[in-house]
Amino acid sequence: MKQKPFIISGIIGLVVIGMSLILMRVNPRSANELAAGFWTPIIAFEFAESETDVVLILGQIGTPDQAELIDAFTRGNNLDFVYMVLYGVFLFVFAFTCVRLSGNKLFYIAAGLAVLVPIADMLENLQLQAILTSFVAGDDFSNNLARLKLFTWLKWGGLAFTFLLLTPFFTHGNAFVRFIGVYTAVPFVLGVLSYFSGGTLKEIFALSVALMFLLLIVFSFLYRTEQQG
Repeated sequence: MKQKPFIISGIIGLVVIGMSLILMRVNPRSANELAAGFWTPIIAFEFAESETDVVLILGQIGTPDQAELIDAFTRGNNLDFVYMVLYGVFLFVFAFTCVRLSGNKLFYIAAGLAVLVPIADMLENLQLQAILTSFVAGDDFSNNLARLKLFTWLKWGGLAFTFLLLTPFFTHGNAFVRFIGVYTAVPFVLGVLSYFSGGTLKEIFALSVALMFLLLIVFSFLYRTEQQG
């Protein structure tokens, strides 16, 4: 009789997908203007490096629809605190299941990162909110931007490295499993390249991370093992 050892991860993953869809509706779908190469406002905001980038996104103080745009960012930012817990738990449970099935202690590191990455995400969100507050008040937020860059890359880079650490689990199996084993390196490579590149590659990097989550969730439902005894 076959069993699905990743089924709990899969169920949590479905909730992650559901929250992703909610965030897509809550976060702004358009902004005043985005830095070159970006097409998603929240991604452009997370990777903002200068006050000019922020002004491009939010517009000058008092422009039409600015309050609505800031409110949308704030609502999305608040919901993201729930989202980070969900994807962190998903990765934590997935990594521990990999340890249980393979005995490979490398996956303990992935489980540890599943705890640390949401913390970086939380700190990123606090900087985003501080920037929004300072922007409305007309205060300087250059220090927040510097911290935002640090925490944003700790989050996205941490996710990419977590996926890379899971690679050994996908070295054997059918074509889908082996595809995942190859793809686990894609977000990491794109992350390194996008660090030194503009908005387009950063958007592609973010999409590659989203696809990696989707692949792991699908895998969680499809993977089966023979039950002992």
